Amino acid sequence: MTTETKKHVPTRTPLFRGCFPRVFPKDAQESETSKGGKKNCYSIEAIFDADADIASIKELLAAAIKKKWGDKPPTIETEDGKIVSAVQSPFRKGTKANFPENFDNRPEIHGKIVANLKCYGSPPGVALYKGKNTKKVLVTEENSDVIYSGAYYVASVNAYAWSFKGKHGVSIGLNNLIKMKDGEPVSSRIAA
Repeated sequence: MTTETKKHVPTRTPLFRGCFPRVFPKDAQESETSKGGKKNCYSIEAIFDADADIASIKELLAAAIKKKWGDKPPTIETEDGKIVSAVQSPFRKGTKANFPENFDNRPEIHGKIVANLKCYGSPPGVALYKGKNTKKVLVTEENSDVIYSGAYYVASVNAYAWSFKGKHGVSIGLNNLIKMKDGEPVSSRIAA
């Protein structure tokens, strides 16, 4: 059974390169819920530069952990007897150790910080940035081809801690997504 504790005070991410955007109903993936049902899952993989300022996101994650588990988050004992946190982080370094099956085919993640931003049920708001003094343009399924892997985005995010099937973690919730600029498209194909 999953139990989630949401942190509803959103923050804005720094600029990131997006991959595998699934932010419209036509692209949603079904995901299992804590009550045994299914919900649509919307997501984008965020690839941050290694020096990106993600401190405000880390603060959200820490607050979600504290809200769910207080001062005693779940721990595990390592093979060498050390007690470490059992809470899975949403951030991964772009290394072969963290992406063993497709690292060589994903040069866009090399040396970067990678995280999946997700929301369930309703899709996130999606817009195009058109300049500092111009209103953002909403993106719908009819003009969704402007949202693609390789473009650059910012997002409004929240954080939530969870427990599911014996695992514990904290995740980044996706509220809204804004495409800031075009980028070199990224192919999801893997060499044979």
